[in-house]
Amino acid sequence: PKDDEPKDDEAKDDDVDPDAADRALFVDKGWREILIRQRFIENLLDDILKRCRKSAQDASMAKIALEAWEKTKAANDLALKTWDEKYKGKEAPDAEPRPEVFADEKPVVSAEITFESVLAGELADLVASGDEKTPPAIQYWKTPKPMTRLEYEANKNFGKGLQFELNRLKVDGAYNNVPAQLRTRLTKVLVRRISHTPQRVLEYDEVADQVFDRFVKKRQMDRASKQLKALQEEITKAEAAVGDDATDEAKAAAAAGAIAAVAKRLGAEPLVETSGLFIGNAPPPALAIEDGMSEDEKARAARRNLVWLQGYETVRPTTSLQDTVSAEVGTFGRTVLTDARVEAKTAPDGTVTEGRGTGYAYLVRVAGRVYPSKHEFSPRRYTQHLSSAVFGSKTRQHKYLRDYEGRFFQALAHWFDDMEWMQTKFDLQTNSEMDVLERRERR
Repeated sequence: PKDDEPKDDEAKDDDVDPDAADRALFVDKGWREILIRQRFIENLLDDILKRCRKSAQDASMAKIALEAWEKTKAANDLALKTWDEKYKGKEAPDAEPRPEVFADEKPVVSAEITFESVLAGELADLVASGDEKTPPAIQYWKTPKPMTRLEYEANKNFGKGLQFELNRLKVDGAYNNVPAQLRTRLTKVLVRRISHTPQRVLEYDEVADQVFDRFVKKRQMDRASKQLKALQEEITKAEAAVGDDATDEAKAAAAAGAIAAVAKRLGAEPLVETSGLFIGNAPPPALAIEDGMSEDEKARAARRNLVWLQGYETVRPTTSLQDTVSAEVGTFGRTVLTDARVEAKTAPDGTVTEGRGTGYAYLVRVAGRVYPSKHEFSPRRYTQHLSSAVFGSKTRQHKYLRDYEGRFFQALAHWFDDMEWMQTKFDLQTNSEMDVLERRERR
């Protein structure tokens, strides 16, 4: 062979597959099967939705045609009856011609194809494919009765993502346009609005059994808030009495004494707990409440979740000049958080409404504060933090650069607002009267 031709034992470039590694990963690791299955579900749901929407449109048109046919038939029958009563069996030279008999074929309204009929027929095997551990591939769910948003959001397969899809449907009988991916869920749904009852103000007879119960709970929370505010004042006075130079242990002892005095006066001891350190601007995920926990552990986890979610807002610094609250150690929240308890209830039809709320009022205080490392931030949050530190919040317009927050504007203010410093550092001369007099004195 020639020198410029490959030998028999050498591989040609054309024989090398550059995608061999990716193809092995795609096939051997199972991603091909996952994508094919996902594509199958997508095509299946899309086909079901198209068939149901077309059937609904055809049924609607057929009903309109049937109503028009019935009106025309009724008008024709009335005209024939009127003519027969007036002219039939009578000699009337000036009689009008008898109306023709309406003989158009009656439109037929076919049975409408719905989600329920499709899943009960050809796809019955998929609906029944699940077991105790694995849910079926496709499920059909219909509200058993008119339900509120909170009631149908209690379904673990939907959560709060279903409301967004329902808001798109403006008329009864409407379907969504495409299979929808629910937010915060892996669930894909086909949605049809059967009927919608607008929100209304309930009559007193409908809520009479709930009014007194809610009134009592509201007064309980109001009383607890007042007592906690009074406790805050007592702690502030006790810590002020030991002096600002006192040690942390002395201040803690003074606060504990104030709490004990208030507890003795009220006959009930406040529950003092710590939430642990967390990033206030980005609250951590809620602590999972597992079945194996005791009732006390579940209650403590629920209280901690509420403080993680809402507590920082009560001590967060604001741009208001009248608001002196900051997130410094020892700072009390500007408001008292309340979370009334709503017990679980079982409706006459068997529907269970889960209980919610911790039944406590919360006085939040900053127990400790540390600057988090950048590893505790998400990339987006860390970028926002750096931007805020350099450029400030930029929520208000100011006349002078020195009034802006952020290191960038403070540096600009140092160079542009402090002209005396600039003149001294760089020996700048201007046409001001002071500079002219100074030059004359030098001469």
